[in-house]
Amino acid sequence: FDPMKNPTSLLTFRHDLSNDVSLAVLAGYDFKRAEPNISVGAKCMLSPDSSLKVKIDSSAIFSLSFRQKMNKIVDLTFAAQVDTKSPKFGPIKPPKFGMGISLVP
Repeated sequence: FDPMKNPTSLLTFRHDLSNDVSLAVLAGYDFKRAEPNISVGAKCMLSPDSSLKVKIDSSAIFSLSFRQKMNKIVDLTFAAQVDTKSPKFGPIKPPKFGMGISLVP
């Protein structure tokens, strides 16, 4: 194993708590930067046509998304991402907001 050829290692774990709720953890290590990264997330099916996802990582980035199936071929997604770090650790990134429309044949 040569860490310079493969500079990152990842370990993932996913568990379904029920048919509607699942949890996941992603742990990684970047050998070039000597830096670990951990992300924890969850997905909740609110109805057969809508879901909510949340995630936070070790960089203190909080993400939230909501997906709604509008009809057989159109999905609508709203998402937000917020840097929750304190200002004393560096400049705070502005929050990001987005909307997406997916057409699935």
